[in-house]
Parts: sequence; C-alpha cells; structure tokens
Amino acid sequence: WETILRLRTQMDEREERLADLSRRLQVERGWLSTLSAPQARSANMTATPAGNPSLHGRVVYDPATRRAFIVLEHMAAPSAQDYQLWAVQTGGSKSLGVIRSNEVGTAVLRVTDAGDPQGLYAFEVSLEHKGGSTKPGPSGPIVLSGTLRN
Repeated sequence: WETILRLRTQMDEREERLADLSRRLQVERGWLSTLSAPQARSANMTATPAGNPSLHGRVVYDPATRRAFIVLEHMAAPSAQDYQLWAVQTGGSKSLGVIRSNEVGTAVLRVTDAGDPQGLYAFEVSLEHKGGSTKPGPSGPIVLSGTLRN
C-alpha cells in the first residue's frame, strides 16, 4: 500500500511538471510566432556617439500583437547605473523597463506591449541612474538606437 501511495505521489508530481512544461511551451510558441509573423518589423540597434561602440542589438516587433522580442549585446551597465529600454513613438518615448543582462552582458527582453503600431517607429536605450529614469522620457544619454523597418 505504501508503495502504491508513493508511486501515486510521484505520478501526480510528474503530471504537474508536465502541465507546467506544456504551459511554458505554449508561451514559447507565442514568442516564436512574433519572430516569424509575416507583418513583423525589425530594427538593428547600433551605438550612438554617446554609447560604447560594442553595444548592439536587434528588435523584432509584431504590430498585430504589439509584442517585441529584443536581443541586446554588451549591456553590462557601469556600477550605480542601469540601461533602460524605450519605445519611441509619436508624441514621446515610453519606458519598456530597466535592462537586466546576464553575466556576459547579453539581455533578452520580451515585451508584451511595445506600443501602438501607428505611432511606434524606433527603440532606444539610455544610460540612467540605478533603477532607471522616473521621468516620462530618458534623463540620461541615449547610447543605443534603432529605427523600425518593414
């Protein structure tokens, strides 16, 4: 009887794990559809004169879902500072959050609402104080920029 209970518990745990993996797979398929959407627009992000020349990245934006998938390289921020991502749209910039990179400086961002496709035309990264800008727009220098193209 104890063996049966133990096996049932293990089976329940594995079913929960399988359900979790299935949910995660659906999320990843959604992001894959963003990357392969026929109407997707992209931007190559390059360093501005205020940025380190090694900074670069790529954005893929799906206007139908308003989702953006962004990969940035060499994004280890100087101490006491953070990089912050901005959607540049008609009427101003919208913060998409502070960028957190891994130990080698790569940041992968999945933005569920990058902005209205009618007004969104570029993405920028600014160098801000720790925690990012609290203003409606960047307060630090723009170090990386890219314009969306069809």
